[in-house]
Amino acid sequence: MSNFNSVPCTLVRGGTSKGVMFLESDLPSNLDAKCDLVLKIMGAPDSYRNQVQGLGGGKSTNNKVGIIKKSTLENIDIEYLFMQLMPDSNVVDMKPNCGNFISAVPVYSIFKGLVPFNHNGVTTVRILNTNTNQVVHAKVLTNESGLVPSGNTLLSGVTGAFPEIILEFFNVVGSKTGKLFPLDCKRSNYLGIDFTVIDVSVPMIIIDGKSVGVDANTSIEFLQSEEIMTKIRKLRAYVGEVIGVQNISESVIPKVSIVTVSDSCDIKSYYYDPFSLHDSHAVTGAMALASCCLIPDTIATKISKPLSSINHLDYRVRIEHVSGSIEAIIKINRDTENIISGSFVRTASILMDGVAIVN
Repeated sequence: MSNFNSVPCTLVRGGTSKGVMFLESDLPSNLDAKCDLVLKIMGAPDSYRNQVQGLGGGKSTNNKVGIIKKSTLENIDIEYLFMQLMPDSNVVDMKPNCGNFISAVPVYSIFKGLVPFNHNGVTTVRILNTNTNQVVHAKVLTNESGLVPSGNTLLSGVTGAFPEIILEFFNVVGSKTGKLFPLDCKRSNYLGIDFTVIDVSVPMIIIDGKSVGVDANTSIEFLQSEEIMTKIRKLRAYVGEVIGVQNISESVIPKVSIVTVSDSCDIKSYYYDPFSLHDSHAVTGAMALASCCLIPDTIATKISKPLSSINHLDYRVRIEHVSGSIEAIIKINRDTENIISGSFVRTASILMDGVAIVN
């Protein structure tokens, strides 16, 4: 071991994503050096896209990195920097948050002893995502030993049942653009494509499926075809230029969803990461789409079923995706279109704890 460099890290699953968590103190303070080290550990870029030589998993959902530190800020327990890597790229994208992967942050923080936990019930971990300045309150089941080891919550896209984690996201409007509707309108058309751009937790392009030849029964092959991907690339380039996202080909924002009617849920979403069709659905993207379903005159409200409130502020929105469904609770004043928060149930797991060997 003495002949090798090693870095402490923990392999974790958060929601339908997987990646590696690091303590900030275990990484270089210089950002370029930090990114170089993370890329090497994850095995990116890899021309074969399989990352056999590294901890990455060959696709975007398995190339997440979290850098964690105990916070000294008032009303914040943990500060969390998220990094999105791609298998074949040397770009470290730090523009977005990841709503799935952040569910692993409270689990990791309790596992590492960074926060005190309730010995009989629920522990709330208050997280600041430093990429977007979003605050997330995560409620985790704990006991006298720490994390509760087993549970009965199932997620579409994850094998097995685990203890539930309730996430509530605050400061979600205008995460990168400062606007709810970055194009200053609720509906637009470009190259014959009807769409809405909304920024709730993440800037997202919501496309009317009819305008690109997609419906609830469209094949995965067509959704992944060059015809669809070319349309997405052209639309992202246009929107990215208008809203001021730099180097759009190297960033996952703006995200993309093609929406259609759903028989089983309120709306169906074919969600793109955005360079390929997502295996399931991102939490941040679900928050943007669910919010869009609650605001009049958008593409989403044109397609979704009518939504009723749980109470005077909270609305449940069920989104069908390619491997199941995801449910959002959006707290919104619909009269003023003020989105207060978004809540989701997720699960997370510690998969391995140790050191990464840096070759």
